[in-house]
Amino acid sequence: MMAQFAPDKDMAASFAELSASAARNRLFSQKAKADGKPKTALLFSAIAEAEDIMARRALIALRGKISSLDDYLDEIAETKKQAAEQFAQRARAAEKKGEDSASEAYGRFGAVSRNHGERLGAGGGEEESALYVCQICGYIAEGEVPERCPVCNAVAKKFRAHSL
Repeated sequence: MMAQFAPDKDMAASFAELSASAARNRLFSQKAKADGKPKTALLFSAIAEAEDIMARRALIALRGKISSLDDYLDEIAETKKQAAEQFAQRARAAEKKGEDSASEAYGRFGAVSRNHGERLGAGGGEEESALYVCQICGYIAEGEVPERCPVCNAVAKKFRAHSL
């Protein structure tokens, strides 16, 4: 049986896929350049740019389709919690295979996803509060910079104030 077409969810999924692919192609462009393959680097860079354009078009198609900001916050908070669980499962699987660096990376991804989900789920109102992003792992601290990142143990100077 064919899955039912859900335009808004499908467009949102397309946005996510295109954005991820664009980021991946930018990385491969850098690798190709470092490996002395300028034509391949240029091609990956062009594909990344094209995918960024398509991702922006997907966002334009979604305008006005999100029922409410509160519903969206709840949905994304739940998605982050699910991602944290998936990363935890991947960390355990990598650990069983003896892939310690992959297990550690997945563990950090899970902790950061959980942090993001908690921030979104808290709802916290619209009071102004400074946010700081760890440039090593992506953890978000609110109010003030911690002495050490609770996820990756980075020092305070590795946090950058985030603003719009």
